[in-house]
Amino acid sequence: MRVILGVDDICVICPSKCPDPISCGGPDTCAECAQCRERAWALDAKFTADIKELGFETNRKDVSPTMAAIILSMGFDTKTMEYWITADKAKASAEICAQLQVQGRATRREIAEVVGKLMWWDPAIFNVKLLSRCLQRLTGGVHDKQDWDEVVPLSAGADRELRFWRDNVVLLAERRKPMILPRPAELQVEWANLCQGGLSTLNP
Repeated sequence: MRVILGVDDICVICPSKCPDPISCGGPDTCAECAQCRERAWALDAKFTADIKELGFETNRKDVSPTMAAIILSMGFDTKTMEYWITADKAKASAEICAQLQVQGRATRREIAEVVGKLMWWDPAIFNVKLLSRCLQRLTGGVHDKQDWDEVVPLSAGADRELRFWRDNVVLLAERRKPMILPRPAELQVEWANLCQGGLSTLNP
């Protein structure tokens, strides 16, 4: 087990096996969702006990087990099994990317803030790490605290990535990402069904 020196926030998700997540009324009317809530409560109690056994204390400002919430601009719903980004934060991120791209240079700290936000959104947007590699490289080479405030020119790759996020992050935020991605075999069945004029069996 790794030694935990400090933890800011921890989010644990218990997937629901609800058979009809679209019209389900939640744990008060659905047996599967009720069982999921019980698992969440049990996991919360066990995790708290384990942390205390290791000598740590929680501030207990936690959000109680819930089926849906928004944490630091990223939402999740364990009934529909989806992640998403709030529109206002996506728009704000696009504006920051536009500003840095026009400047052509930025401090490592400013670039790290953009990269950090994108990394947090990775569960909700496909290929975040792949589409921000050049920006990540610009945050390297930090040896002292003052290095974070050094202004560095944007590389061609970083400029391209900033333009991509400027133009696309709001659109990507409008599409919810499934928590569990379909397997290749499921996609083959889906494609065959659609080719025969059937309706999609996967979440849109």
